[in-house]
Amino acid sequence: MLSVKWVQGIVVSLSLLLGACSGGGDDSGGDEPTNSAPTAAISTPAAGSIHPEGSNISLTGTGSDSEDGTLSGTALEWSSGIDGLLGTDTSLATMLSTGNHTITLKATDSGGKTATDTISITVNAAPLINSVAATPASVNTGVQTTFNWSIGDADGDTLTCGLDTDADGTNDYTINDCASNTAQAHIFNHTGTFQVRLNVTDGVNAAVQQTVDITVTAVNGGDSTAPEITLLGANPLNLSVGDTYTDPGATAADNFDGDITGNIIVAGDTVDTAVEDTYVVTYDVIDAAGNAATQVTRTVKVEDNTAPLITLLGANPLNISVGGTYTDPGATASDNIDGDITGNIIVAGDTVDTAV
Repeated sequence: MLSVKWVQGIVVSLSLLLGACSGGGDDSGGDEPTNSAPTAAISTPAAGSIHPEGSNISLTGTGSDSEDGTLSGTALEWSSGIDGLLGTDTSLATMLSTGNHTITLKATDSGGKTATDTISITVNAAPLINSVAATPASVNTGVQTTFNWSIGDADGDTLTCGLDTDADGTNDYTINDCASNTAQAHIFNHTGTFQVRLNVTDGVNAAVQQTVDITVTAVNGGDSTAPEITLLGANPLNLSVGDTYTDPGATAADNFDGDITGNIIVAGDTVDTAVEDTYVVTYDVIDAAGNAATQVTRTVKVEDNTAPLITLLGANPLNISVGGTYTDPGATASDNIDGDITGNIIVAGDTVDTAV
């Protein structure tokens, strides 16, 4: 009779032998293939770049995988630390909230493995105009008014303001650090209702604007004085036919507007120095209040100051024997303007008598 321990030993030995023969219990037939992680790379925007508020930002990047090749579509996912999921694929344009963003491009391969690339960019907030006011909002000509404003910038940028007192698109004043320097005085010399525009820039965003209206009324009739025009150069101006005419010009001054020479309108006759004549050139100007200067004129005289030229034909002196026949050889005449005027020659002087 076999002992129990001996039987157990045979069973254990058989078990180990069978396990070795069957390959350790793994019936899969071999090792599983290895799945490598993909790669992700952001191309644009540049790390650390700053963008204006409300601008479209182009995100471009690439993803690749040793098994799947080039990744695209939903395999590439864009996200922002502030705005969350932005979209998928190799490129997209997006408008981001203001602030400092961590932009992440996540690449996922078909086996579920991922890789990421990140950059930091900033979307700069535009300045904010809280208020613009004129004190007083209604003034007389020649009286100072003060424009005040309250502005801010979420990024703490140094702001520059331009104040356009008549909304003509040109700033009449430039105020640096205008979040702190919040006032500008101005005197209006002309009546009317003016739209004053405050333009604020932070060096990144386009200027933000706000307007305020101010009414200017007349004092003692306001500006009723016409500007004055002063001619330069000769008047009348005398030229010879064929000369070059250059307008000597004029200046204009106004009691309020100062030098308004650039506003002079030159009209009247067109001077043609090829034609002998008398020409009248006119000069006019109007100030900002609508007062017209007395018209000033210049007379330009184009004259033929060159005498015609007579050329004798034949010998001079002309020698004839007594009793010979005298025939005048004649002459020709030409003029710089009239041309050949030989037919206008008047022959006079002594009567030639060849008998004497």
